[in-house]
This record gives sequence, structure tokens and C-alpha cells, in this order.
Amino acid sequence: MNIKILDALLFSSYHPLKINALMKVIGWDKPSIEELTAQLSLEYQNRGINLRKVAGGYQLVTCEEAAQTVAKMHKKEFAASLSSAQLEPLAIVAYLHPINSARIARIRGVKGSGLLTTLLKKKLIRFTGREEGPGKTPFYGTTPQFLTHFGLNSLEDLPTLPLKEIPEWLKKNEDRPMQQNLFKEEPDEDHP
Repeated sequence: MNIKILDALLFSSYHPLKINALMKVIGWDKPSIEELTAQLSLEYQNRGINLRKVAGGYQLVTCEEAAQTVAKMHKKEFAASLSSAQLEPLAIVAYLHPINSARIARIRGVKGSGLLTTLLKKKLIRFTGREEGPGKTPFYGTTPQFLTHFGLNSLEDLPTLPLKEIPEWLKKNEDRPMQQNLFKEEPDEDHP
């Protein structure tokens, strides 16, 4: 086993590499790849790049200390980032998936099908199914690209929302049961 091969594969890949894909390409077993990724991660620890587990795979990423400087250097590439208007429905989809456009509009208070189309084109959300009955409204969920874009390994890595900031009608979630572990109970500071 040559760690240089794994290092070169990670360096050459724009997307996170999953262990199963690495096993097929390199022909090594899972424990060997996990051992070498751990070794590489330690080697990169004090460098300008780090090896992180992202979207269920491994990817070389800019270290936090250098991220802003790198962003300045490549600001044209980063100009295509998300606007606050796009982030709002994206956050709703991430926390309340599967969810349809009518529910997203009700939560936001405005229609935004154009924003959903843009998020679909950017491959940050996807269709996850259709509602039963007339119209067969599509449901939306996030994609692996969403996880990669935000540096998450899974949706469980999303920050927990404090319950006191969530409107009562949304907690009830009239359409369907709320996703488990979505909101965190916070002690009331006035009533310990």
C-alpha cells in the first residue's frame, strides 16, 4: 500500500471520494484505506489544506485559517455563491425535508418557485417524490452536493435550531410529523 496513491487520488478529485469507490480503484480493503486516511489527516493537520470527511467521503479542503485569503484570491469563482434569498428556502428544505413548494412558500410568506428552480440547477436540492392526489406536487430534499457545499458529512451535522426561535405553528407542522432531533429544547432562562 502506497500512501502517495491515496494522496494523489484525493488531490485530483473535485468531489469527496467514498471508501467503496477507493476500494474499487485501488483494490485495498476498507481498514487499510481508513488507516491511511487517518495518517494523511494527521500529516495535513498543520498545513494549508486538511483532509476532511465530507458527504460520506474524504476530500482535501482549505484549512479554516486560510479560507478567507483563498476566497479573496478566487473571488470570481466564489461570486456564484448563494444569495440570502436562495439560502432561505435551502435551509427550509434542509431542516424540513421532504417538503413541497406550497409549504416552503407558507413558511417564507412569499412564493419562490424561481429560487427552487435555481437550487435544482445548482444541484443543491432534488426531487424526492410526489404527493398523492391531484396535482402530484413534488417534494424536495437536499443532495450530496449540498453536503459538500457546506462541508457537512450528513444532515445530522446541521446546527440544531433552538425551539424558542421556532414559531408555534411550525412546531406543530400541520402537514406531517416533524423530523426527529430537528429542534433542541433550551431551558427557559426565567424558569430554570
